[in-house]
Amino acid sequence: MNLILLTEADNFLRDDIVLLDGTRAEHILNTIGIHIEDELTVGLLNGLLGTGTVVAFTNSTVSLQLRLNRSPPSPLPLRLILALPRPKVLRRTVAACSALGIKELIFLNSYRVEKSYWGSPLLKPEQLDRHLKL
Repeated sequence: MNLILLTEADNFLRDDIVLLDGTRAEHILNTIGIHIEDELTVGLLNGLLGTGTVVAFTNSTVSLQLRLNRSPPSPLPLRLILALPRPKVLRRTVAACSALGIKELIFLNSYRVEKSYWGSPLLKPEQLDRHLKL
């Protein structure tokens, strides 16, 4: 599901207003292209979904007024099992699985998987988490 993912650590100016900066603001400004009063799909991590209305923006920040009023859809009863791909492909695979709602990925070794792939920094939990949230 494509949405702007919010966390409790984000800069909430009020309960219903959030100020975004960094990569999410850059994506909203440069890729989506916004205007005042545009609505974006937003969701709170492990919480509700809804809309965020653009109330202000600068060259590097975006302020959204939130209406979080829907429960997230049930997770798919799906587990993806695959041989560990090379790191460049792993990055895209993890992001695509996250967007599709796949909650569990299992990576296997096979005779064609290079041993060096298992030492990739991309397999560290904080790196995987980063790519899951892109």
